[in-house]
Amino acid sequence: MEILSEAGDIIQSAEEKIRQLMGRAALAGDYDALVTLTSWGKTLSSLVVQQSPQRAQRLAAADGRGQTQNDTEVRASADPTPTENRDRRTKDRSRSEPSPLPLAKTPAPAAIETPNRRTKRNNPAAKYPQFLRFGGDLIKVGWSKKLRTEYEHKSPTEVVDLLAATLANLGSDGRRFTMEEVLPHMKLRDGLDVPTYQTYLCLAWLRDAGLLHQHGRQGYSVSTEGPLSEQVKSRWRDLPLKK
Repeated sequence: MEILSEAGDIIQSAEEKIRQLMGRAALAGDYDALVTLTSWGKTLSSLVVQQSPQRAQRLAAADGRGQTQNDTEVRASADPTPTENRDRRTKDRSRSEPSPLPLAKTPAPAAIETPNRRTKRNNPAAKYPQFLRFGGDLIKVGWSKKLRTEYEHKSPTEVVDLLAATLANLGSDGRRFTMEEVLPHMKLRDGLDVPTYQTYLCLAWLRDAGLLHQHGRQGYSVSTEGPLSEQVKSRWRDLPLKK
């Protein structure tokens, strides 16, 4: 039993670290990583329940406290340390000091296309993500850097409409809101939670369509005049059809 208990501690620790990474991925807007981390987190969470239902209950009770701690850690990681501030001031002074004059004028070399420029120009990921519609589904086409190929995620229009209604309510009068406020409202008609990746997929499309504005870690705001639901319907009709 001691071995199983130790194994349970390891699984629980891994699941907590995955949740921390999910928070970082959400803040960074890395929705592809968020989808993968969500799947891994669910697998680890199910293992915790199988190993010890009592442990799972304790974990659920502590979830609120853990989320607050995770948010604090994310904010702390973004603040510069005194050493970083000192290094930054040193670099600023070095940039402000005049450079020594050259002894003789030499003709400027011809512009050379660097590898970095060629990489950006030929980078296939530059044209992604792309959003399409197919029947009653919103399709996101992304680019996998690892596999060097396209991938697709989809979400039903029911989730798009639910998210639009939620954001219109939370973002009334220009109020800013966070995803922590949004997700509890994302429930389907049968009471089940909308998969997190579908909510973030629809959120990414609304941002791409210019209907939302992100204010860094402070959250989002609705950036459209008139009812958001009407603007969403208009943008939906403008989406290209998947062939």
